[in-house]
Amino acid sequence: MATQFDATPTSPRPVNQKLMYTLSDAALAAGNRFIVKILEGATELYKVYLQPNAASKAHFDASKVLKDLVNYDWLTSAGTLMLTSTDAVVYGTSGAKTFTVQSGLFTGTSESLGSSNTLTVVKGAQQVSNGLNPSWSQYTIPTTGTTAVKGWLTDLPTTGTTITYNHHKDDVAFHGFLQSGAAGIDGVLYQLYNADGSTSGSPAGASVTVTDAHVHYVATSAAAMVQTGVFTQAQVDAAAYGVIKLRYGVTVRSYDLISRWDCVLSVSDKTQVAYGNANGGIDYLWMEGTVLDEVTVRQKTYQKSLGNYDAATYTFSQYDWQEEVLYREGTQQYQLVSRRFDDTQLEMAQNLVKSTSVMIRIGTGDWMPVIVDNKSFSYRKDSTIRAEVSLKVKLAQPLLC
Repeated sequence: MATQFDATPTSPRPVNQKLMYTLSDAALAAGNRFIVKILEGATELYKVYLQPNAASKAHFDASKVLKDLVNYDWLTSAGTLMLTSTDAVVYGTSGAKTFTVQSGLFTGTSESLGSSNTLTVVKGAQQVSNGLNPSWSQYTIPTTGTTAVKGWLTDLPTTGTTITYNHHKDDVAFHGFLQSGAAGIDGVLYQLYNADGSTSGSPAGASVTVTDAHVHYVATSAAAMVQTGVFTQAQVDAAAYGVIKLRYGVTVRSYDLISRWDCVLSVSDKTQVAYGNANGGIDYLWMEGTVLDEVTVRQKTYQKSLGNYDAATYTFSQYDWQEEVLYREGTQQYQLVSRRFDDTQLEMAQNLVKSTSVMIRIGTGDWMPVIVDNKSFSYRKDSTIRAEVSLKVKLAQPLLC
């Protein structure tokens, strides 16, 4: 009997958690060791030999190998920034990857391969408090039947079978879903609505042609719908909100995402924040403004000899530098504040602080990669049950001098 996996993690799922494999082999003998290989396609990425434990088995955590091989898809498959895309549906090549985990046995003189397992992972995490191999079924798009799941890779909460995304009309947002194969999602349906719930104009659609397990991003904000040509600015201006459905044929496979743009704030007074969430997608918050814009500089200098000791006559200029800068670079920092977060936004802000991948856009400027510099997170609620939140971020690129 060949080496087999007695236990495997369910697939797909976020990569940053225990992804435990248990190996056994009925023919295991003294001195034998188990083998685990990890392959991406036909390329072997990793190989390890495991000593059997007292129960004649071995346990292997694949997350230690895989967690650095997936990343949030800020860039599309064409290499452009996803948030500036002019296509309503785009995908990247790093946000989800599929691996083969292969078992085997080493007898000391020969190796034999046993069963294998296919594992698809996305960037993201699940906590120890969720338990071992917790369910991720609400984010796994079904390929049969008519029952929809949440589907959207977002921290936004659900109400029944809907998800509501409140934003400003000039916010740019693309929300993601994990494609589940040829019978997964093949189209996105958009419909605009008036404030009274009546439809505004005709529906629009976007096709999904790539069926591999990639994280696909869909234009979900008013500005993104205009940016990608789903609707015109006039159509968006005439409507109060939009509803976005992920479908296979006419079958809706995800909860409806309700996109509301009735928030009003001056563009110059806000900063939009995009962050990679624990479910492998990207979420968005806005802060009312940038209250502090600071540049800190670090440098190293060295002392020069004054004058030329190799010359026939020693002399120096009164304008010579006797101390010079070897290198000097700066760090751009921003203090972001909001005084109006509701409970949903407050929970998302806590997730933002934990995120390892964040970008910001001040006003209508360019998107910039940043690192959240908060060592802790605190907030204060006022009499209207709104929370005041302050975040400190620094540009993830040095300022060269």
